[in-house]
Amino acid sequence: MRLTRRIGIGQALAVMVALISTPQLYAAHHSPGAITSLSITPANPSLALTQTLQLHAIATMSNGSQMDVTMATAWSSSRPAAATVESVGQQFPGLVSASYHGSTNVAAVYEGLKAHVHVACVSNLNPQILSILPGTVTVALGTMQQFRSAEVNGKHGTEETGSSNWSVSDTSIATIQTRGQAAPGVLTPIKAGTVTVSATASDGTMGIATAVIPATLSDTYKIPLVDMQPAQTYLDYQGGLYIGGTNVMPAQHSSDGLGAAALIQPLDVNGNPNPQGNIVLLGIGMSNAYFEFGDFVNDVNKPNSGSNYPTVTAENGAKISADTCFWTFATGVPVCPEGKMENEYDRVRDTVLAPAGFTEAQVQAVWINEADGYPGGEVNIPSAPSLCDPTVQGCVSNVPTTATGSGCLAASTAEACFYEGLLGQVVRAAQIRYPNLREIFVSSRIYGSYVSTALNPDPYAYEYGFSTKWIIQAQINQISTGIIDPVAGDLSYHDGSAPWMAWGPYLWANGIEPRLLDGLMWDVYPVDDFEADGTHPSQPAGRQKVAAQLVSFFLTSPYTPWFPAPSPAGANSSR
Repeated sequence: MRLTRRIGIGQALAVMVALISTPQLYAAHHSPGAITSLSITPANPSLALTQTLQLHAIATMSNGSQMDVTMATAWSSSRPAAATVESVGQQFPGLVSASYHGSTNVAAVYEGLKAHVHVACVSNLNPQILSILPGTVTVALGTMQQFRSAEVNGKHGTEETGSSNWSVSDTSIATIQTRGQAAPGVLTPIKAGTVTVSATASDGTMGIATAVIPATLSDTYKIPLVDMQPAQTYLDYQGGLYIGGTNVMPAQHSSDGLGAAALIQPLDVNGNPNPQGNIVLLGIGMSNAYFEFGDFVNDVNKPNSGSNYPTVTAENGAKISADTCFWTFATGVPVCPEGKMENEYDRVRDTVLAPAGFTEAQVQAVWINEADGYPGGEVNIPSAPSLCDPTVQGCVSNVPTTATGSGCLAASTAEACFYEGLLGQVVRAAQIRYPNLREIFVSSRIYGSYVSTALNPDPYAYEYGFSTKWIIQAQINQISTGIIDPVAGDLSYHDGSAPWMAWGPYLWANGIEPRLLDGLMWDVYPVDDFEADGTHPSQPAGRQKVAAQLVSFFLTSPYTPWFPAPSPAGANSSR
């Protein structure tokens, strides 16, 4: 028997008992009413390496009854290198086998309905490590630094910041608040030097980190792009959202953007102008975008939200594990380092737009929030270099932004440059799928120094801001000079290669240090803006923080006049 050779006789018997004893597992007979939802049990499990677990797909009917449809469900794993899952037609559909340290998202599809769970594959199911993040960080005099502690178990964990005892090795250099104080884990520098930060959880597990407090800051210190002055640089790269260290869009690009916005109007399902038609604002991206744009959709797709709903409808096309590579394929099955998944644009068409009564012809604006899956390296994915200072000998992949507006050479191996190229492919793929797409707004990632895995930590999360700046500048340069950027590729909106592009909300802030622009910061205690992995925004705090940025942006941007509800007749508009 193949199963006994793979997982052992005892485990095989356990799986068979679980299958046979589950009502309606072998023969799925619909209960009265239509199927309204699909779920997977158990939710978000952890598996030790070589361990197996039987998942079950549960269909809920319109009358509230449930049935187990495991055997008739199509199962898939987003990262087969970490764990595989048997599917319909195989011996034990829903059986997950963990083979490599990491995680995967297991998806179930039954009669057009989908569900997914996150499966962590760990070497030991008992949390034994207290992770202190950031592990090593530069803290400027006059600021504060929040450290975060979590007992880690693969990619799951328990946040322990508020319950940990915190200390520093030299209180003449810095102090830190501990359990029972107002802000546990918050370090305040006193003078230049280096201290070891220690934390002890309630069960006795310990972790350490390092805080470096320089007398003067070097240009490796991360400042939000929107707060950087023209004379400030990061690795010799200017900040600001646009060339010249400014947050102000160049005049010609602004004028073209206003023109693109003016073309957006209600369209029928065939893409023809119709006052009774719709404008679809679509969000695409990975898991962060899925959570963040999902909250935004809930905030604006309702009466009295300030938006022009239902004429303008926001639809969430983002998906967990759908990182940038998967959106570069306009057609066909994407083949990416993280594995194979269905075509994301087909999925959006069939499971997001169509059920809502919309077509691809009605998508006229897109918000992108993306990331390369594992730039820090994992499974079969090698780690990628972060940016280097082009003025330093040995840094040959990048060029200063002050000269041309482009931070990358064609042969660059830096992650920020690779991601810029991926964004260019996504923009062109989106234009192919959405023929009436006029505008794309791009946001880079949130703070990443609490990330406990290889999944988009800083400096990558921070440096994606430069990728976004550079691809927008590449479009500006191409329109003004006719020269196609060798990294970003063809971005002309004159010939239909791409839509007009601009920044959406800029989301990175340096932890609990409030941004000068608007005070945005990313909290840990008493309200944690992050899930235990430090990558994903928490529900509700972190997700709502981004959703609020999105609501404000689309209601007030001069490039989205189509989004707010029309002013009452005779009223003065401040827009």
